[in-house]
This record gives sequence, structure tokens and C-alpha cells, in this order.
Amino acid sequence: MRTACNPLKIMCRYYLQNTLIIFYSVIDKDELYCNLSNNKKKLNGDFMKNILAMILIIGIISCTDEKGTTTKPISGQIPSDNKLVLEGTPITNNVSIATVPTSAVDGIETTDAIEYNLLDRLYDTVWFQSEEDIDDGVVEVETEFLFFKKIGSTVRLDEVEMENGIIDPPDGDNEYSELTEIDNTVDTATLNAFVAKNIEFENGHIDDAEYEGYYLKDNRTLYVIDDDTAQQVKTKLQAMIQLTDAQLELHYNDDRYLLSEKPVVDVVPNTPAP
Repeated sequence: MRTACNPLKIMCRYYLQNTLIIFYSVIDKDELYCNLSNNKKKLNGDFMKNILAMILIIGIISCTDEKGTTTKPISGQIPSDNKLVLEGTPITNNVSIATVPTSAVDGIETTDAIEYNLLDRLYDTVWFQSEEDIDDGVVEVETEFLFFKKIGSTVRLDEVEMENGIIDPPDGDNEYSELTEIDNTVDTATLNAFVAKNIEFENGHIDDAEYEGYYLKDNRTLYVIDDDTAQQVKTKLQAMIQLTDAQLELHYNDDRYLLSEKPVVDVVPNTPAP
């Protein structure tokens, strides 16, 4: 099952669990033998246990020490979940900075205020979800990131994947998607859900197109679904917005993305976070 979770905790669990697997699979005798320069040499089991214990401690330190880390993809802002406010809350050095809404002052909304659809409010945001699997006793973690970028009148969607803490280089202009809103009447009260056509490009040419639905449950939780037609997507979205949090997690957990706010990926020693 795919779960949106904290990659830092998962990666720590990954390193520690696999170290323990080595520890208990190797140390099963009081005495071990190894072949060095064609001469059998006996190694004391306690000595090997001490060596592996040191490796385990180093793994724990690497999971808890903030030095030597770099940022994973971070959202530029916490998006606005108010249709009358275009700008969200900027994220600087992982700290949210309060801003004064441009279209609502002191909580009083004017009758002639402009309404902004969700696609426009998602600009400069990054979302992620993680999936954890066990393959032959080894924990494997895959994390997917979604980038929303406003380029002129076009909203561009880029995807970046991270596997076991290693971020794959983005494809850049070789592979990306463009989102076009085709129906924002799913929830006119909040405008926090819409149907879009996702056109995928590869090497400058259209590769595929599909209908997707986006639902901002709150300003840190985004659901992304797809179906064969725009009407099927709209129907599914309308049903989703009526569900409780528990029902959404039960039926649509695989489609849930969380806002990427904190750097958690351990990459290169002594590399300061930008």
C-alpha cells in the first residue's frame, strides 16, 4: 500500500533494519573463519559483533545528525485554500512566513473580489508521496515529487522520483506535462477541486494525454486522481469532497500527496543546505 509518510523516518528504518539483518544472519556461531591470502584465520565471534555494532551506531548517527544533509525538493509556498486569495504563505528556511491576503483584509471579503481557481493557486508548490516495499527482506522506499510551475499562461507539471534516498535527475525539457483546466465547477463554494487535461510531452512532442482530477483537502494535502473521461473524473471528485478524512484515507490513500516542507534526505557529507 502506498502511504504518504516521512522519508527521513523511512530511510533510517531502511539502514538500521538492513544492518540488523546482516548482524543476525552473520553472527550465528561463536567463532567465524575467513580466508585471507589462502590461509584460514579464525576470527572471534565477539570481535565481529563489536565491529557490526559500530556500524549500527554509525547508521544511527547518520539518521539523526543534521550536518552533512541537503534539501529534498521543497515547496516554495503553502498554497492558499481560499478562492479569494491567490498568494499562499511563503516557505523560507523551512519556516512559514505569515502574509496579508491581497483580496481579503482583516477577514472581510469584498463582494467584488476576484475568485482564483485552484490550478492558479498551486503555483510554486511541491508535493510528495512515498511507497515502502520489502523485497527479499530488504526495505525499499520510492518517493514521487510533483512540481507545479507557472510558465506564462501555462501550468507545467514535473515529476521527480527518489529511491532509497537517491534522487533521480529530473528529465527537464525532455519529459514534462502541461495542465489545462477544463472544469472548475466541481465545488463552486471553495473552488478547491477541478478537472484538468494532462498533456505529456517527450522530446518536444505530445506523447500522451489523460484526464485528471485535483482536490485540495487542506493546504497541506492534495489528492490526484484520473479516469477515462472528464465527466468520470468530475463525478469521482464530487463524491470525494463529501467523504470524511478517515474515508478518504481508506479509499484514496494511494492518491494522496503531502506538501513538501522540510529537508530530510541525507545525500552528501558537509554539504550545506541551500
